[in-house]
Amino acid sequence: MKVRPVIYVLCLLLLSGCGEQPEDRQKEIPMEILKKELEKKNKVWVAAEKTQIEKYIERHRLNMKNTPNGIYYQILEKGNGPAINEGDKVTVSYEIGLLNGEVLYTSKEKGPKTFQVGKDYIESGIQQVMMMLNKGDSALIILPRHLAFGLTGDYNKIPPNATVVYRIRVLNQ
Repeated sequence: MKVRPVIYVLCLLLLSGCGEQPEDRQKEIPMEILKKELEKKNKVWVAAEKTQIEKYIERHRLNMKNTPNGIYYQILEKGNGPAINEGDKVTVSYEIGLLNGEVLYTSKEKGPKTFQVGKDYIESGIQQVMMMLNKGDSALIILPRHLAFGLTGDYNKIPPNATVVYRIRVLNQ
């Protein structure tokens, strides 16, 4: 069984005081030290996730670009519509999956998704990529966990700390 690093750290922090009486407790860890340790661990996790994404890209022989915050994307088919801007209402067909190839959601089963770019509640990574696309574009997008569903997942099919792979097509309206 693989223990998720963040959950492991949180459990250790929560359990560190179990069974002790207040007078028996040692000095608490200063917040500054705790913050530095968590930052170190986060850098390790981010590097590991980046390696997993790069192996996925290599394995599938993809030609993806990446943004400074860790989003990978490839425009698979260029549409003929106008550029998408913040505030535009868009409708997308989609397939959402994981790096292991498991498909979790598709617009074939749930219908296309309509949202207002930069305004509606949708993954921040998707919001960012939408403003790099035109209506009619088809793209493959890989979002690191911090720009997808984060520590909790979606409480349904997307697990905690998941790197998410999207295939989307921006439908012309």
